[in-house]
Amino acid sequence: MIGARNTAYALTIPVNVILILWVWMGRAFFGAGGWFFLIFLVSVVPALAVGLTVTTVLAILQRLPKATGRLNPAQFWTLIGVWVSMICFGFFVVDFGDTKESEASAFSRLAGRAVLDTSNTLSGIFFVLTIACYFALLVLLIIGMQGRDERRRLELEQASGLSTPPWPNQQPPPGGWVGWSGGPGR
Repeated sequence: MIGARNTAYALTIPVNVILILWVWMGRAFFGAGGWFFLIFLVSVVPALAVGLTVTTVLAILQRLPKATGRLNPAQFWTLIGVWVSMICFGFFVVDFGDTKESEASAFSRLAGRAVLDTSNTLSGIFFVLTIACYFALLVLLIIGMQGRDERRRLELEQASGLSTPPWPNQQPPPGGWVGWSGGPGR
């Protein structure tokens, strides 16, 4: 599981870019295209780019150690939720053109025009699910930022080989080391 969380973390940028392109114009691979190419280019694409950049930066800045997973389990599953719902939204979104016959989605190109209403409904569901998962991920990453400075300090200590006592004045508590739970008197 830790390996999957680290892999998702490592693939966040390329997967986000691919999914933005998929939502924007993925249905064209199935022969469905229309005005949403232009509309999404100036609305959905910038919103996705900004939103996914924010969550990617927060994931990087939280500095979780690789040994325990760069993403915690809740962050991992909500990120997967964002990705899956984006894939489904791009597959089910119904694009439109200048005529009624030009309405199509990737799903309707595979299953026939009779599923246009179903495709439209599913795209709405996955649109809302994408937003819900995104905001859950954003909140989880903001919560994950707590303790970031302490993790950074520990990383620097390990890298330098130096360790400082955990006391504010760099002095041991009264009575010296004896009796302190981490001291040599134990």
